[in-house]
Amino acid sequence: MKRTDFSPQIWWSAMDRGIEFTNHLAKDFIKDFNFKNWLRTGSIEHSSLEIHQIAQLEDTLGDKYEYLQNNEYYHRVFFKNNFGINIYANTIEDLRQKAFDNKNTQIQYEFRIDNLNHFITFHFNNWLNFETYEDWFRWRLYYYFLVNKLDGQLSRIYNYYWSIVLGELNLYTNFFNSVEQYKKFRDEYEEINKESEIIFREYQEKLNESK
Repeated sequence: MKRTDFSPQIWWSAMDRGIEFTNHLAKDFIKDFNFKNWLRTGSIEHSSLEIHQIAQLEDTLGDKYEYLQNNEYYHRVFFKNNFGINIYANTIEDLRQKAFDNKNTQIQYEFRIDNLNHFITFHFNNWLNFETYEDWFRWRLYYYFLVNKLDGQLSRIYNYYWSIVLGELNLYTNFFNSVEQYKKFRDEYEEINKESEIIFREYQEKLNESK
């Protein structure tokens, strides 16, 4: 397989197409929901930085790659005070001061959707260009953390968005370094696409019912 240089324009075109299609679909599943705005301003919460437990990847890492499970990213930290109000801080140290160093304070972490989406794109693009296992693991780590952490319909909608993006890239087999790399990508894409086909069929049914 002879590889040609991957153009960033392909990425932007694929993501724009994915956002446009997903925005239309999402409104039929979540009332008054704007997918484009959610990608830019949305966030999720988790009780720890160990997101690999949510991602549930089946990779056997061994000692050499065990470090890949580590995640140091978070946007903000917070805890609920006695009145049930979230108290936020940018660092754990600042939060502990606001909690008056109460060791029983349950710290929660907030993750921004646009940052997680950037990590997915960044590591996938690196893997496409350099074919490193680190990047292959990392883009899937953040992707499946998001998909498994999001609630029902929103998880399905986000998965649909990425099935469109990856489906666009699937048309350009000449961007892959080898047949083996493409097959690896294709297998992952097909698994993601299986789930998106279900929500797309439901979307078509809703359209037919509204006619």
